[in-house]
Amino acid sequence: MEEGGFSFDLLLSKSEVMVSSALRTPQQRNIDAAAWEDRSGSAVTLEFDVPDLSEYKGHVFARWDEEKIEDRVDIGTYERDWLPRAEALFVKGKPKESQITEKELEYFKASFFKVPDNGFYYYAEDQFDTPRNSAALKIQKLLEVPQTSESVLDFNLRAAPPYQGFGAGTLKYPHTFGTYSGLTNTRLISPKTGALKAGTTETLVMSSTDYGSFAVIIDDQWNFFTKNPKTGFFELSLTIPPDVSAITISGSPGKTGTYRGLIQYRVRP
Repeated sequence: MEEGGFSFDLLLSKSEVMVSSALRTPQQRNIDAAAWEDRSGSAVTLEFDVPDLSEYKGHVFARWDEEKIEDRVDIGTYERDWLPRAEALFVKGKPKESQITEKELEYFKASFFKVPDNGFYYYAEDQFDTPRNSAALKIQKLLEVPQTSESVLDFNLRAAPPYQGFGAGTLKYPHTFGTYSGLTNTRLISPKTGALKAGTTETLVMSSTDYGSFAVIIDDQWNFFTKNPKTGFFELSLTIPPDVSAITISGSPGKTGTYRGLIQYRVRP
């Protein structure tokens, strides 16, 4: 890898196992966009980087899909993915078009509390509150939320001189939503950076056999990727507008299916 990066490969014995990663402080505070996974079937490449000369902890998580409430979610995923998609499941004044009731949406919103110091929302567990638990599980299933991961590998990570880290406040990698982590044969080819500069033209490239269509939606305008017949990659040449704070790549199994947020870039001036 380039100077400062650390990576290694995993070969899974079962392709059904989902893998994710994170970089955290020794106090378990998440460092946003400092870990990345590239996956193709059972082969996973994991990348990590550090923002400065402090010591950090790298974590690798694995999970099997099972039906239970996901009780912890990072703040970015909850506020930029879970919550807006949950609100879209209820159509005010049109119950026949709604997938959930207004009360179920209220239960869902009341189920999670924010802990900024840790970078997470946590589920307020109450095993006796059956209506709220049922609503939370129902909505998470509709959102196709990946289930709980268990830590399978932890290690310490520190920059080696003369490397000084990628810099405080910098996003090394893009933000990924839970849906992206649950796909076994979908990966971002480029650009693999956390922020895109407004006014520049970028070529976004995805590789996938899970999804058949990708798009970037800006102010209700759909910008669809096209498939390169030579490489098989999905590509989109996009001029980054100056009046947005983020660009999200969404994907769908088919051209007429529901599009899910997968990868998000911040936009910098």
